[in-house]
Amino acid sequence: MKDIVIQTKFKNILIILIVVMLIESGCTKLIEIPPPLDTITTGEAFEDSANAVSSVSGIYGMINNTGTTPEFSNGLLAEVLGLYTDESVIVGTSGFRNYYNTQLLPDDATIFSGFWAKAYAQIYQTNACVEGLRKSSLAASVKNRLLGEVLVIRSFLYFQITNIFGGVPYITSTDWRATSKVGRSQKAEILTNIIKDVEEAAGLLDESYNNALNERIRVNKFVALGLLSKLYLEAGDWQKSIITSSAVIDNSSTYFLEPNHKDVFLRSSHEAILQWALNPALYPYNVTSQGFRMVPNTGSIPRYAMDDSLLAQFEYGDLRRVNWIDSAVTSGKKRFFSIKYKNGPKQSSPSIEPTEYYTLMRLAEIMFVRAEAYARLSQFQSSVDDINRIRLRSGLASIVSATNIEEAIGLVIMEKRKEMFWENGQRYFDLKRTGRMNDVLKKRKPNWLVFKIDMPIPLVEIQRNPFLEQNSGY
Repeated sequence: MKDIVIQTKFKNILIILIVVMLIESGCTKLIEIPPPLDTITTGEAFEDSANAVSSVSGIYGMINNTGTTPEFSNGLLAEVLGLYTDESVIVGTSGFRNYYNTQLLPDDATIFSGFWAKAYAQIYQTNACVEGLRKSSLAASVKNRLLGEVLVIRSFLYFQITNIFGGVPYITSTDWRATSKVGRSQKAEILTNIIKDVEEAAGLLDESYNNALNERIRVNKFVALGLLSKLYLEAGDWQKSIITSSAVIDNSSTYFLEPNHKDVFLRSSHEAILQWALNPALYPYNVTSQGFRMVPNTGSIPRYAMDDSLLAQFEYGDLRRVNWIDSAVTSGKKRFFSIKYKNGPKQSSPSIEPTEYYTLMRLAEIMFVRAEAYARLSQFQSSVDDINRIRLRSGLASIVSATNIEEAIGLVIMEKRKEMFWENGQRYFDLKRTGRMNDVLKKRKPNWLVFKIDMPIPLVEIQRNPFLEQNSGY
């Protein structure tokens, strides 16, 4: 009997180790990952609730364990897409100058390793979990929660990469042999598929964040509804975007705008809908990757400064200017930079608990989603009411509603620019979704050409897959 117990424990440990190795292993491309123990990954690991939870938790760990390097879905989009648009300028040392100069080539290292490979590595792991969970006989409560979480994460990843590259290979299988020569699906087709997945997820999930401290570091029902509101907005289904965003906004006992801007990005923030936790065992310990890279030490040169056109948008008395922006003099010029995350290299310590988590989704963003959807339906007063709630928090007077759709959308985008700057590539996605990117960036970027709205497919992927076509112009 003792031998049976030991063997069972060893088998469970082996299964977890295999799943963790698969989740943490680097990969050059989703379709080139031949998992030698795929039967355990999608089979036995999901017949035991503890192993299944460990497998799904490994996906969060894969996203969270970034160290000082910004990673896809955890700091990279804020940094790189801010440079690509009109949010940031390079002041110090940066390896992303080609993004700022909009002189990207298909052989750019970050396009491949930072965007494409990272996204598809994470997608692969969500595929493995979806396959395993759908086949499993776990208790419905556990199975539904975990399946809902991974469907949302996978959909979020696809939503990001389609907005960066346009159409991409849409892969939901772990069978690398069957997917090794997949071409690009149209963005609209992918959007339809991920909406279907998130709709399913919203029905599977409950309101709990399912962790001991109830921190907002896992996907729950309201994360799914928040993402759905964004997907519906992208798809032009304005009414559904209003319904789903309202479901989040109206849950005011859980989510509300923090009265003090300094509290918005704390791990205890009531405004946060989804955050990524920090790994205190991994340098920089208690500091987010964005804070580490964007908050300079006292007397140091900031890596990036705010674009002058962004700084000029802030009105006199705007509390965001006071609480979220600092300055330093470099080369005789006063430069302004974001301090949304207060902790930088100076605060890094393995012995101090994190006070901030990386915020992926927050209430103000969902309010802007609803404001834009209202504007699209010519419900101008409702649109400006959402905007004014955010302005009021910022110490600003209310604005009057627009008189036409174009003006109303312009108000949303302008106000959102001031609230959501340097957050997860929001400005890039907004300019692209509203068709404003070319008009805005041709005035700000000397090397801008209209085809650069979509970034290039990595050259190494084009060379490996004859069915994968490059974006026009590259």
